[in-house]
Amino acid sequence: MPMKSAVMVSKKTSPRRSRGPDVSVVLAFVALAAILAAVVLGDVITRYGATTPILGARLQPPSLAHFFGTDNFARDVFDRAIVGARTSIIIGLGTAIVSSVLGGACGILVAVWRGLDNFVMRILDGFIAFPPIILAILIIATFGGGYWQVIFALSVVFFPRIARVTRGVSLGVTSAPFVEAVKVMGGPRWRAAVRHVMPNTIGPIAVQATYVMARAIVIDAGLSFLGLSVPPPTPSWGNMLGEGRLYITQAWWLTIAPGLCIAVTAMAVNIIGDWLRDKSDVITGGKR
Repeated sequence: MPMKSAVMVSKKTSPRRSRGPDVSVVLAFVALAAILAAVVLGDVITRYGATTPILGARLQPPSLAHFFGTDNFARDVFDRAIVGARTSIIIGLGTAIVSSVLGGACGILVAVWRGLDNFVMRILDGFIAFPPIILAILIIATFGGGYWQVIFALSVVFFPRIARVTRGVSLGVTSAPFVEAVKVMGGPRWRAAVRHVMPNTIGPIAVQATYVMARAIVIDAGLSFLGLSVPPPTPSWGNMLGEGRLYITQAWWLTIAPGLCIAVTAMAVNIIGDWLRDKSDVITGGKR
């Protein structure tokens, strides 16, 4: 009996074996890799072309000849979805990069130079108070539609949220002993910001960037649906949804195909973001 209990205790106290990534994470990486391949090789792997009408193939249902069917202009929906991935991914990735750079710089700035904290954060709180889609519509209505205008509008929407997260992380780093030692030794604040604060914020900013990318793709689809994003004939998942809604009763595939593309991409990016967050928690010893 004592030997049996000792074995049971040793089993309970033995460290848990490290597990590999979940199946959902692997599938998310595979889906995102396929989407990125479509972005890079879109013009090569399309069979008919995204803007080329096919004679006698108007509003054809999905088949082996047309995997996602054809639209009201007799264009292959599968080819348009592949080429449309480029528009949506460029806008989502561009928004994530620009908002991460602006938000990260702003969060570090107010954490290191505390005199700016109250003034800058109150302004950013004003931006956060606006609903994202309303603020994006307001900016695009002012500057017009297009790649850069949409990226600029969505970056204005999301960078204050990244700045708030970065500020919280940076405040914890600036109170650390090694940063206080730089101040005591008379070192400039910019050196402490670049050498100590910035490296510790890269992980949280990367996690936030994945969420921004997913939300930017969804919001861009809504803007395209309203005719406020990249104008036709350039295909995007959003304007494909907008065009398909007019034929939803007789050609359901026109909305199903781009809707699935948006949902799968946003879900894959969110799953990868959760995985990155868990990995950063393990590295830093944090808890969810």
